[in-house]
Amino acid sequence: MKLRISLFWSVVFTVVGLYLLLALLAPTISMLLVGRDDPLPIPSALMTIYMTLILIGVAVYLASDDARLAKFARIALKAIQRRSGPTGRRPAATYTRRSFQPLSRRRLDSV
Repeated sequence: MKLRISLFWSVVFTVVGLYLLLALLAPTISMLLVGRDDPLPIPSALMTIYMTLILIGVAVYLASDDARLAKFARIALKAIQRRSGPTGRRPAATYTRRSFQPLSRRRLDSV
């Protein structure tokens, strides 16, 4: 039986895997290549540049085929728009709306 992973999860696993490769394996490999006793750290600015390039590469890969982009967007939007509760509202939107209500009422009362 062949295990099939959806496009969304393959993209997530690829990005996380490459981050772990850069954060954990690259310093160890560079330590072995240079011949030092301790791992060489990767600067955070360089990690930011690497991860930005990886995300751009993933975006280009997804955008190169319309069907692939639609499949990825459908799965991502389904996860974002998941509804719960008797009102059908997303919990995050409900909490955000409730947290801003008192602030907006105070502003209206003070004017």
